[in-house]
Amino acid sequence: MLPFGSPHYNTRCKLKSKTILITEKISWSPLDAAKAIGFVLVVGLLLISILGPILIVLGGDATTLPLLLSVLLEGTFLFAVWLFGPWRYGQSWGALGMSLRMSGSVYWGFLAFMAIFVVSVVYTSLVSSFGPDTLLPPRMSDEFSNGGVITTLAFAVIVLVAPFAEETFFRGFLLPVFVGRMGFVKGACAVSLLFAAGHMSLGLLAPAFVSGMILAWVYYKTGSLWASWIAHTAQNLLAFVATVSSN
Repeated sequence: MLPFGSPHYNTRCKLKSKTILITEKISWSPLDAAKAIGFVLVVGLLLISILGPILIVLGGDATTLPLLLSVLLEGTFLFAVWLFGPWRYGQSWGALGMSLRMSGSVYWGFLAFMAIFVVSVVYTSLVSSFGPDTLLPPRMSDEFSNGGVITTLAFAVIVLVAPFAEETFFRGFLLPVFVGRMGFVKGACAVSLLFAAGHMSLGLLAPAFVSGMILAWVYYKTGSLWASWIAHTAQNLLAFVATVSSN
């Protein structure tokens, strides 16, 4: 047992209090989280397996189709939160960590972004040097850098919509439930695995998992969804700018 007043004791107490702050403010249950995950899986599979081929038959091209499907999938995340999350129990979106107070969110969000950037660089360098090409993160479509409507739409989806929807679903909605049931480390691992699997790319599995852990930690640290959203948005913005500027 740790002695009262020791640094390790105080640290553990602070971590425990953070867990209580995150988990006790929610009213949705593990069953709600399970229903939301199932809903996203079913709708996502339907969109990919049914809507995709229909849009191709109707004349969609290889650039607009992924963007349209992305918008619908990200919308599915938000709709699942609306169906099974705070509104169901008379709470506001503030229960997800969307408070108007943003003190510290920019600072911690920037630190989380830098950590994610370092992880991405190290992972890509290691795989490029020693691993198979199948483990390399996929590049964004070069069509996104052609300017005009497609580039604007791609920016909106990749940089604005995706981070907001994914942070709302994975960190704001799922993480408190998993942390409350399993503790922070196991709960964050479970949510990060779901987050990584949701990218549907072997090359993104490992870096997305580590990024998910960092985003979970910064949400846990601040209790604010804006901190993880800032980090996620900055990460996607960097990748988008790199793609556009390289063509």
